[in-house]
Amino acid sequence: RHRFDHVLIETSGLAVPTAVCVVLESAEFAADFVLDATLAVVDTPLLLSGDFEQSGTAPQAAVQALFDAQLEQADVVVLNKIDALSEYDLLRAEGDVRARAPKVRFLELAYGAKLDPQLTLGLKLHELANPAHHHGPVRSAPAESGLPLEDQMALDGHSHGDLGTHLHSLQTHVHFHVHDTGWQSFILKSTAIQDAEKLPLILEDLARKFPVLRAKGFAQVGPGQVQSLQAVRTRVDRQLKAGTLPRSEVVFIGYHINRKKVMQVLSGASGTVWE
Repeated sequence: RHRFDHVLIETSGLAVPTAVCVVLESAEFAADFVLDATLAVVDTPLLLSGDFEQSGTAPQAAVQALFDAQLEQADVVVLNKIDALSEYDLLRAEGDVRARAPKVRFLELAYGAKLDPQLTLGLKLHELANPAHHHGPVRSAPAESGLPLEDQMALDGHSHGDLGTHLHSLQTHVHFHVHDTGWQSFILKSTAIQDAEKLPLILEDLARKFPVLRAKGFAQVGPGQVQSLQAVRTRVDRQLKAGTLPRSEVVFIGYHINRKKVMQVLSGASGTVWE
């Protein structure tokens, strides 16, 4: 126990963290773990594009409901992918987050996808819920210590409300993972060499044709050459690196997506067999 300062649990991007919170606060774990804070990382350009707004389509409504539920359960919201955004856009994004989830305690900016650990670890936001763990606030701490300052406003330029600890329960978790069974994922595989220029375009087209939210994987695109793929809707990031794979694999995540139809389009457009 003395060898660890923090344990960071990363849930799926399609998860609501209430189940993890309930387990950590249960009698089995409460003596050894303190629920410090719940963080949500926001794809800021996607937020500003309006993709999380009210929509008449079932997939869009499901995405919006899931996004709002994640924000509602968050103590800290991190705005990511912000380097190319203006100050006006950042203020607009912050206003949107606070309108959706007014109980969020801290809202931070991650330039270059980086954030000072003092803003995210050791915040002790849930200690009042378990007084047995309270050791008193850290009143001062040099930056190199890795400990948080008592006055978080000294580290952040945004207004922080004096709001109570969130009430975490399984209600939201049950709603999204039992009542809403539309979220699906599957893997498609191919042993054929793929076209490095064509495959990312095909993934973009699949996101337009079907309710695909995420796609990620690796593809063999030449002798000793592997392409990694990370897609959020129609935005596809790709990188080439040296390597050899036994087969190409892409994971698709979406709302009521049809595996057979995605497989047929991917096979037809790439001119290779995916199954």
